[in-house]
Amino acid sequence: MISENFNDFSVAHEFFQAGKLQESAQMCRQILSARADDFDAMHLLGRIALQMGESFRAAQLFKQSIDIKSSDAVAFVNLGLALYQQGELEAAISEYRRAIKIKNNFPEARKLLAATRDEVKRLDQLIKSLDKSNQAPSIRYSIEEKKRKLPEPATLNLATKLYKHFGYLIIEDLFLDQYIDELHDSFVTSYSHYFADKVFDDSLKVGDKRAMVTVELDGPFNSVEYYANPLIMPILARLLGRDLILFSMGAVVSLPGAQRQRTHRDHRALFDDDVDAMLPSFTVTVGVPLIEMNNETGTTRVYGRTHRKNGDLSDKDKNLGINPVIRKGSCMLFDYRIFHEGTPNNSKNVRPLMYNIYSRPWFRDCQNYSKQEPMNISDSAWSQIPDEYKRLFLWNRR
Repeated sequence: MISENFNDFSVAHEFFQAGKLQESAQMCRQILSARADDFDAMHLLGRIALQMGESFRAAQLFKQSIDIKSSDAVAFVNLGLALYQQGELEAAISEYRRAIKIKNNFPEARKLLAATRDEVKRLDQLIKSLDKSNQAPSIRYSIEEKKRKLPEPATLNLATKLYKHFGYLIIEDLFLDQYIDELHDSFVTSYSHYFADKVFDDSLKVGDKRAMVTVELDGPFNSVEYYANPLIMPILARLLGRDLILFSMGAVVSLPGAQRQRTHRDHRALFDDDVDAMLPSFTVTVGVPLIEMNNETGTTRVYGRTHRKNGDLSDKDKNLGINPVIRKGSCMLFDYRIFHEGTPNNSKNVRPLMYNIYSRPWFRDCQNYSKQEPMNISDSAWSQIPDEYKRLFLWNRR
């Protein structure tokens, strides 16, 4: 049927309205193979991509349709929607304005413009408030988002805006306590031999009574919820690009009595000039504590906004330091360039802080892995990873 009506856009549109997106997309591609400048088919392909959550592809298709026909206000609105879903709020506002310029009486465009401008204003006011009060930036997903395992665009906008400004972000109550307990029990069973104050051949000493341990992708750690959590990955994709990789999996073990760690960045500057401070994130660490991090057990003191600073930590920057309490089930994302330090462990408990280090595909950490591999994946563990997530680990498997 499709091949017999490949020039009939109405059929493609009927498929779209019936929710048959694949059939509609195939029809549009057949139309474009015959008429590459067919605006309707190109624009509908963009709408299909947008409905399927492929905002980058949708934006590309809407731009191509606008190149064909620059007088269609709806195309500009849809481009704005695609850019909004990428967190490009100012760019979305610009497209809504262009749509209104073409079609002044366009209520939907005016509504979207007003809502997006209000959202930008709220985000700016929140950041100013957090800056003034020196509070840690955090988000919390709604019950509905957790059920769907899909963040709302507004939540992603909030998360990425806060992270880009401060260089770190706390996600409250992301994991169930039961799952964290499983991770904790598994870690203690497999890695308790590192709970000793000595130097190991296969772990890096990172401070007083602190060791950085590579964790094997096994047991409860070999779970999509852990290494590709659907409520974390969309944030990481905005920060690192859609082709990000998982570079390392491990833990920093802080023993009872561990003293304050030196203030440091996790990696030296990539360049010898001022370029690093201007770069977008190239690596994001996701820290998952297996017990609550607080003033007694110790936490990670972070110095907000220092990922945008060159050189050493200044006296003014030191005033930006915060010792956040990170409850069991919560996690913290932080930039490789941000200054931070572990605070003393004044409790009687070993405090394991799990970490996953995600990066752009070109980055390699040649500083922290002189004694150990960044990740351990056995053949049996590799076979358990769903095909759609294996791309995250391909560099390590090489």
